[in-house]
Amino acid sequence: MKTAPMTTTSVRHPLRAVLEHGREPGHEPPVGAAPITDRAVMHIVEAHLASERDMIAQYRSIVRDAHDAPVRFLAGLILSDEERHHALLGQMLNQYRTIDDGVERAPRVPYRTAIEPPRGFTELVRTMRKRERDDLRDFRRLRRLLRHQRVNSLNLVVLDVLMADTRKHMRLLRALERLPRSPRLRRRPA
Repeated sequence: MKTAPMTTTSVRHPLRAVLEHGREPGHEPPVGAAPITDRAVMHIVEAHLASERDMIAQYRSIVRDAHDAPVRFLAGLILSDEERHHALLGQMLNQYRTIDDGVERAPRVPYRTAIEPPRGFTELVRTMRKRERDDLRDFRRLRRLLRHQRVNSLNLVVLDVLMADTRKHMRLLRALERLPRSPRLRRRPA
C-alpha cells in the first residue's frame, strides 16, 4: 500500500515545534535522528486506532461468547483497558488534528502549560503518592500471603493488575507534581 509522503506543514500553533521534535523550539533533534512530523504521528495513531478497533471487537466477542466465568472476567479486564486506550489515543489524535488544521477538536489531550495550582495542591499530590506507595507495598504483601492460591484462584492475577495500576497512578501523580514547576511553559489563554 502506497502512502502520501510525510511533510511538515506550516506552523499554525506555538507548540508545533515541540510536538514535532519532542523538544523545545530552537533545539535540534539528536544527530542522525529524523524529526517526526505531526502527520507521521497522526498516521501512526490512526493505524493503531484501526488495530485497536479490531482488538476491541474480538475481546467483546470473547466476553459475550465465553461460557466460563474466568474467561469472561479476564477478557473483560482487558476489554476495559483497550477501550480506555482507544479513547486516549482518540484524544491524542484530536490534539494533532487540531494543530494540523487549526480546527479545535474535543475531547483531546490538553496541551502542557504552566498552571496555577490551588492552595494545598502540591501537598495533596505528595500525600496521594505516599498512599499509592503504601497500597503497592500492601498489595505485594498480600500477594506473598496468597501465593499458595496460584492453582485455583485468579487473585494473584488481580493483584498483579492492581499493582500495575498503582504504579501507573504513581507515574501520573509525579506528572501532576511537576506541572507547577515548569517555568519554561507559558500560560495559555482560557
